[in-house]
Amino acid sequence: MIDEKTKVVLFLSNKGGTGKSTMIANISYLFATHYNAKVGILDMDFYNPDLPSIFGVENRKMGIQNKKLLPVKILPNLYLASYGFFLTDKKLPVIMRGVQEKLITEQFILDTDWSDFDYIFVDFPSSFSDGGLTLMDRIEFIDGVLIITSSQDITLIDTERSIIFANQYNIPVIGVVENMINITCPNCKSVLELYRRESLDEILSLYNVEVIEKIPFDRDLLISVDLGIPFIEKFKDSNLVENLKNICEKIIQKVKR
Repeated sequence: MIDEKTKVVLFLSNKGGTGKSTMIANISYLFATHYNAKVGILDMDFYNPDLPSIFGVENRKMGIQNKKLLPVKILPNLYLASYGFFLTDKKLPVIMRGVQEKLITEQFILDTDWSDFDYIFVDFPSSFSDGGLTLMDRIEFIDGVLIITSSQDITLIDTERSIIFANQYNIPVIGVVENMINITCPNCKSVLELYRRESLDEILSLYNVEVIEKIPFDRDLLISVDLGIPFIEKFKDSNLVENLKNICEKIIQKVKR
């Protein structure tokens, strides 16, 4: 069960491929190391549970103590609960009905030891299905929503859906992280804009939501995911670390109670 004092933040994208899981992994790691907070990650992506691999702990298992599931310890103050720890063959597709999503979600929320955590970060599923809706029913207070998006035109409607979803549940939107905005040529150092982005600011202004950080495409992020080592641990001197710290600061500022 999640303590009342624990701050809960949902990470939304409503679309695959925006880098949401990579973002939640690195932000959580920063909170645990740079800000010395005790952080739990709740991986709600049951069909593609990549977070165990991103952290390099895919061969670990969640334990049981006092009839409670125990999240896997990544650092002394960073823990992860994921359906990926229960898969016996990771090559097989995950197939389940809505009632199974509901039961697994209830186990992760009600029957998992989340005591004494400062933050719970939720990797929310891309679709608003039974798992996500059960989470909304079972967690009494959610402090904020962080939306991860790219500026590709096709993702704009998904970003708007995420904002509307948060508004329907009266959850404050911390802001939008615009991911993969450009790429720098390693030879000539010229910057190439990857997407047209004129429409994003227009949509966000309708809902009084701001872009809190713009993240460039960085090949080292892909390398860190493949290695199973968080980017901020592998590439501590990267300029991108400052971008991630800015996101952390905004979360801290917006979810104060």
